[in-house]
Amino acid sequence: MNARAQNLGLVAWLIAFALLLATQPAYAKKILTLSHTNGPTATRQIASEEFARLVSEYSEQRLEVRVFHSGQLANDPKAIELMKLGGLDFTITATGSYAPHYPNLNLLTLPYLVDNYEQGWRLYDESPWVAQQFEGLAKKTGIRVLATWEAGFRQFTTTIPLAPPGESNKEKMRVYPNESLRSMVEAFGYNPVIIPAPEVYLALQQGTVVGQENPLDTIYSMRFFEVAPRISLTSHIYSPTPFTVAESTWKKLSEADKAAVKRAAKEAGDFSRQRVKESEPRLLEEMVQRGASVHRPDLKPFQEAVTSVYDQARDRYGNQVDLLLADSQAIKTGEELPTGPLEDSYSSQPISFPLSLSLSLGGLITFVVGSLILNSRTAWLSEYPAGDETPLFRYLGNAIDWTVIWCGFAIVILMFGNVLSRFVFKFDVAWSSELSVFLMIWAIFLGGVSATRRRSHMRVAEAVNLLPQGAQRWTNTIANAASSIVLLLLLLSGLRIAQANLGQDLVALGWPVGFQYAALPVGAGFALLFTLRDLVLHLRGSVELEQHS
Repeated sequence: MNARAQNLGLVAWLIAFALLLATQPAYAKKILTLSHTNGPTATRQIASEEFARLVSEYSEQRLEVRVFHSGQLANDPKAIELMKLGGLDFTITATGSYAPHYPNLNLLTLPYLVDNYEQGWRLYDESPWVAQQFEGLAKKTGIRVLATWEAGFRQFTTTIPLAPPGESNKEKMRVYPNESLRSMVEAFGYNPVIIPAPEVYLALQQGTVVGQENPLDTIYSMRFFEVAPRISLTSHIYSPTPFTVAESTWKKLSEADKAAVKRAAKEAGDFSRQRVKESEPRLLEEMVQRGASVHRPDLKPFQEAVTSVYDQARDRYGNQVDLLLADSQAIKTGEELPTGPLEDSYSSQPISFPLSLSLSLGGLITFVVGSLILNSRTAWLSEYPAGDETPLFRYLGNAIDWTVIWCGFAIVILMFGNVLSRFVFKFDVAWSSELSVFLMIWAIFLGGVSATRRRSHMRVAEAVNLLPQGAQRWTNTIANAASSIVLLLLLLSGLRIAQANLGQDLVALGWPVGFQYAALPVGAGFALLFTLRDLVLHLRGSVELEQHS
């Protein structure tokens, strides 16, 4: 083929490509994901499908929502973490699921706050205290509440009769991870056991626990009544499900699309409320027809037993309990809710400024001093396969080693101290666990740097070792080049993630979440530096390096 034909062919490809672009729509439909853990027949799924339909209609097909039920994408805690990272757009879960990230929300799972659905709807829609908590959740975690959907009042299903408080034998009762719920079950005389939702059916079937508690809609859709057929209508906790959107997703939407999403969330929420309330008699009848039995115990002993739950809540949250109860009582009596600004209600025991400053300075001093101490070439830290490590890499590597060591030491002290304070002194140091996680994340990524520096990361070198010396060098060179590309991509992605989360704060420490996620780009950056060092040494044909490789 001559040059003229080649040029004509190139022009033809360019014209075809231009025509292809011209046939594309003027805008690209934006795909959004919604995840929840209820089954395909649950009200939550039906309302989610209605939400998806309304979003498409109100956005004039600019937005498409794809719904994933039954925990196909993630369980409830994982879904919340994904939203904080920008990896998920919407989720629907119980209020208590957000409490680990914003502890005041634990108070909304206190037992017997309201007596009926109308009171519960008014509490979540009109209470100034509740509105303040939802605003705080958005500020601290980057998760925005758009509407409150319905799940219903929580009821017990058991394999044995539900004993009144004080008459049980401390049998095991499944609960989801929530401190108010655990305290309530203990007050009722049972031993709370945390089991993931997908495993509850089997746990009931095998007798691991004698019962569980959930709204009727969940009990029906997850078929818990088949293996725990005694349904006790205690209505101990009103359990709506806030419909939330990731703040990172929300900020990317136009004003018109925000209005469409918010309107759809509100209307789908109203739909779920009416459906849950109206379907409960039908669900009970169907479960009875399939072998379940319904029991209506005297609620007075249960209501009296939870006094200790409120006392424990006051010990931790102070007057926030009474502020919430003031709204609850006003709703029960039909009074006007209090108005006016509330005091800052965030009560997660944030770390003090002096301690924060001490930790920061301690880390800096440790990093610098560690470099000097470890530079003495202590045998167990200084024996490297390549003898031509420059002073710069030696000082940097020793500083990273020392940081990892002290992170591990601090984690042990923090975790032991928190266990001691919780079980001996009955005081929970809220920031201890969060700081331990923070240090663990940094230790993992910096530990990876230490492994890269020593070339002690896992390798499968059997095939490479069969090659001639020259071929081995080029194989290792290619491997280092590929690793460098991957690390560069991790560095760039990590920078974006850290930057996107600088506006959010860790719940207890009060530090920007971006500081925690910065471990990824920092670790990838240092690992890239040591990998490039090895790449250069391979190209130069370092004998000691080749012998190690």
